[in-house]
Amino acid sequence: MKSPIADTVLIGYSFIIVGGALSIYHLRHLIKSTGEKTEMRIAAAIFGGLLISMGANLCADAIHDKVTGIKV
Repeated sequence: MKSPIADTVLIGYSFIIVGGALSIYHLRHLIKSTGEKTEMRIAAAIFGGLLISMGANLCADAIHDKVTGIKV
Protein backbone atom coordinates (compact mmCIF):
# COMPACT_ATOMS: atom_id res chain seq x y z
CA MET A 1 0.00 0.00 0.00
CA LYS A 2 1.30 3.43 -0.94
CA SER A 3 1.63 6.21 1.56
CA PRO A 4 -0.65 9.26 1.32
CA ILE A 5 2.41 11.38 0.51
CA ALA A 6 3.20 9.24 -2.56
CA ASP A 7 -0.42 9.49 -3.70
CA THR A 8 -0.35 13.27 -3.30
CA VAL A 9 2.84 13.54 -5.35
CA LEU A 10 1.36 11.34 -8.08
CA ILE A 11 -1.79 13.46 -8.28
CA GLY A 12 0.27 16.66 -8.21
CA TYR A 13 2.54 15.57 -11.06
CA SER A 14 -0.50 14.41 -13.04
CA PHE A 15 -2.12 17.84 -12.65
CA ILE A 16 1.10 19.53 -13.77
CA ILE A 17 1.46 17.34 -16.87
CA VAL A 18 -2.21 17.55 -17.90
CA GLY A 19 -2.36 21.29 -17.20
CA GLY A 20 0.82 21.92 -19.16
CA ALA A 21 -0.40 19.91 -22.13
CA LEU A 22 -3.77 21.66 -22.08
CA SER A 23 -2.20 25.12 -21.90
CA ILE A 24 0.39 24.45 -24.58
CA TYR A 25 -2.16 22.94 -26.96
CA HIS A 26 -4.60 25.82 -26.70
CA LEU A 27 -1.96 28.55 -26.69
CA ARG A 28 -0.43 27.13 -29.88
CA HIS A 29 -3.84 27.16 -31.55
CA LEU A 30 -4.45 30.73 -30.34
CA ILE A 31 -1.25 31.85 -32.02
CA LYS A 32 -2.19 30.15 -35.32
CA SER A 33 -5.93 30.89 -35.38
CA THR A 34 -7.64 33.94 -36.79
CA GLY A 35 -10.58 34.19 -34.41
CA GLU A 36 -12.49 30.93 -34.26
CA LYS A 37 -13.20 29.63 -30.75
CA THR A 38 -10.92 32.27 -29.24
CA GLU A 39 -12.82 32.59 -25.96
CA MET A 40 -12.88 28.83 -25.44
CA ARG A 41 -9.16 28.51 -26.14
CA ILE A 42 -8.31 31.33 -23.72
CA ALA A 43 -10.47 29.73 -21.02
CA ALA A 44 -8.87 26.32 -21.59
CA ALA A 45 -5.36 27.81 -21.42
CA ILE A 46 -6.23 29.55 -18.14
CA PHE A 47 -7.73 26.32 -16.78
CA GLY A 48 -4.49 24.53 -17.71
CA GLY A 49 -2.55 27.15 -15.76
CA LEU A 50 -4.86 26.57 -12.80
CA LEU A 51 -4.17 22.83 -12.97
CA ILE A 52 -0.42 23.51 -13.02
CA SER A 53 -0.78 25.71 -9.94
CA MET A 54 -2.86 23.12 -8.07
CA GLY A 55 -0.36 20.38 -8.94
CA ALA A 56 2.58 22.48 -7.76
CA ASN A 57 0.82 23.15 -4.45
CA LEU A 58 0.09 19.45 -3.97
CA CYS A 59 3.74 18.57 -4.62
CA ALA A 60 4.90 21.30 -2.23
CA ASP A 61 2.56 20.00 0.48
CA ALA A 62 3.89 16.48 0.00
CA ILE A 63 7.49 17.70 0.25
CA HIS A 64 6.61 19.66 3.38
CA ASP A 65 4.95 16.62 4.95
CA LYS A 66 7.95 14.43 4.08
CA VAL A 67 10.45 16.90 5.54
CA THR A 68 8.52 17.56 8.74
CA GLY A 69 7.78 13.87 9.23
CA ILE A 70 3.99 14.15 9.28
CA LYS A 71 2.41 10.75 8.87
CA VAL A 72 -1.28 10.30 8.21
